[in-house]
Amino acid sequence: MMENYLYDLSLAFFGLNFIFSLLKREYKFMLLLQVLAPCTLFLGLICRGLVYTRFPMASLYEFSLVLVGLFGFGLVVLRQFYQGEKWIFRLGDLLAMVTLGFVLGYLAGNPVSLLPALQSPWFFSHILSALVAYLAFALAFILALVFLLKKEEVVYRLMINLIYFGLLGQTLLLVTGSLWALETWGRFWAWDPKEVWALLTYLAYATVLHFHFTAYLSKRSLAKMVAVSFVILVFTLFGVSLGLTGLHSY
Repeated sequence: MMENYLYDLSLAFFGLNFIFSLLKREYKFMLLLQVLAPCTLFLGLICRGLVYTRFPMASLYEFSLVLVGLFGFGLVVLRQFYQGEKWIFRLGDLLAMVTLGFVLGYLAGNPVSLLPALQSPWFFSHILSALVAYLAFALAFILALVFLLKKEEVVYRLMINLIYFGLLGQTLLLVTGSLWALETWGRFWAWDPKEVWALLTYLAYATVLHFHFTAYLSKRSLAKMVAVSFVILVFTLFGVSLGLTGLHSY
C-alpha cells in the first residue's frame, strides 16, 4: 500500500538526517530532510484515513505514528528557537528513528474499526490531550539529555517550560479519561493498568516541578529525574499496552 511506502520513506529521512548530523559540517539540505520526515509520515496517515474513511487514531499503532510525526515537527520548531548545541537534533532524530522503526516493525497490523467506545467526543479530547502531553515530555527528555551533556541555562529553561505544557496535557488526559470512563464503563476510575501508570507519569513530572520550585535539588539532578520520568512514560504508552491486560486494549 502507498501508506507503507510513505512510512518507510519517513523512516529513511529520519535516518539520513541523523547520519548527516554526526558530521562536523551542517548541510543546508538537512533542514529539508527534517521537514520531509514528518511530512511523509502524515501523508501516509492521510492515505490511511482516506482508505478506511475515518480519522487514523483508533489504535496504539496509529496514535504512535501521529506522535512521531508531531515530534518530528517539534524538532523543526526547536531548531528555529535554539541555535546552540546540535546534540538536541541528533538525539531527537535518533529517538524518532528508533521509535518509528519499532512502531512499524512490532505494532503494525490490520486496521482497527472504530469501536462504539471510540466514537465518544471524550475519546477525541482524551487523545488530543495525550498528544500534547507526550509530545512535550518527549522533547523535554531530549533537552534533559543535552543538559546533562553540556550545561546550558537556555536548555534547562526550555525543558522546564515543556514540562509545564506536558503536565497541562497530562491533567486534561486524566480528566477527559475519567469522563470517558464514566460514559463507557459507568465509573470514573477502574484501576486499569493504563490509568494507574498514567497517574504515575503525572506524579513523576509533578515531582520534577516541585523540586524545581523548591530548589531542593540541583538542575543536573532534575534533568536526571526528567529522563527517568520519560522511561515511566514510555512504559505507560507501550509497556502497559503490550505487556499487561486491561480495558485500554485498542
